[in-house]
Amino acid sequence: MVFNKESEFENALISILFDKGWERGVLQNPTEQDLIDNWAGILFDNNRNIDRLNNCPLTGGEMQQIIEQINTLKTPLKLNSFINGKTVSVKRDNSDKKLLMQKMAEAMPKKERQEFVALAKALRSRGPVRPEFDNYSKIGKTEYHCHLSHHRVACWRREKGTIEIEVYYAGSRENAPN
Repeated sequence: MVFNKESEFENALISILFDKGWERGVLQNPTEQDLIDNWAGILFDNNRNIDRLNNCPLTGGEMQQIIEQINTLKTPLKLNSFINGKTVSVKRDNSDKKLLMQKMAEAMPKKERQEFVALAKALRSRGPVRPEFDNYSKIGKTEYHCHLSHHRVACWRREKGTIEIEVYYAGSRENAPN
């Protein structure tokens, strides 16, 4: 089969993909923003559970944080590692952030929930460095974590130039950010 236009080739390829079982939601002549929005939807669908995105879609600002992280990667190897399984942390900028932490805490067993409440109080009153909590460690320049139990961890970050401490993850060890 010979094609005179790239669009003819694209349409033929899309037709073959549909015949092979691909879904019909193919973007036609997408803009950069269309691609970003589509990716945000895929990320949301794959991470919507309570200890990740808590059924709160990524905002434009949160997608921009991810794109900025990608822009720092300079080699194909680093880009491939990022795309294929790297955990990405974003600072949630939606208004449901407090609700997210509340729902995460409510989903925990009582002992873990009590430990989480104690941690939150300690962070507010004494700052981000909390070695008295089990398996406390610094996991980044301004990021910390501790175990609430054998199965759950909490992760938090200190914002430069402020005293705000944001707990950005409280959930299973398996889904914890690296």
